[in-house]
Amino acid sequence: MKYVPIAIGFHIMRFAGPNAIYLNKELIQYAQKYKREFEAKPLIAHYQLQRLKEKVNSRRRKTYATGDRRSRISMYVEKPCQLRLSGRIPLGPIHKNGKVKYSIQLKDKIVPASLMRYSSSSTECWKVTYWEIEKVWIEDLARGALYRCLFG
Repeated sequence: MKYVPIAIGFHIMRFAGPNAIYLNKELIQYAQKYKREFEAKPLIAHYQLQRLKEKVNSRRRKTYATGDRRSRISMYVEKPCQLRLSGRIPLGPIHKNGKVKYSIQLKDKIVPASLMRYSSSSTECWKVTYWEIEKVWIEDLARGALYRCLFG
């Protein structure tokens, strides 16, 4: 069996993903070299979260103030944060402007756990706080494409 030259094989791997490494066994060495490079100097992904707060009224006690209606959700967009990706978390597809469609593993890493607090004042209710991702982006598109090729 003839092998694909290394330069062409690596170029194919950028588009086809990690499974294209089987085209040439020497590509494994190049992939390991680039993986070590990401461990030494991680890819920086920027993200921004929305914090949402909601009051959920208790169904067992209805008062004139609460009734059956739900209160309005309050939303706050937090400041941008950074996440260093060194190869353990796969990245989703990257658009030309640098915006990333995040993967489930990346979402699990970024989004904190929801909070619930019970308020037992005159109106019994739960105060729920949860977060959603506003946007995820990277600045170095070339390294982002290489990261996605190597780690999914």
